[in-house]
Amino acid sequence: MSALSPLSEEYEERLAIAEYDGHQTQVQAQRAAYLDAFIAVLNALPYEEISGEKWLKQRVKAAQKWLLEQGLRLPG
Repeated sequence: MSALSPLSEEYEERLAIAEYDGHQTQVQAQRAAYLDAFIAVLNALPYEEISGEKWLKQRVKAAQKWLLEQGLRLPG
């Protein structure tokens, strides 16, 4: 069994909490866990000197790309 990254561990923990303690469906729990991971990655990205809408779009795309490389994608 391979070791999980801290982000993967947090994703799995959030998934379990949402599904079991939150009584959410599997898809709802996956969405909640993904969104938590997305926000964590978005906040961890370095800030650049770009302003406005372009800056936000670049950060969102970078976060989505990184999560996809980790094998995480928004279900649905």
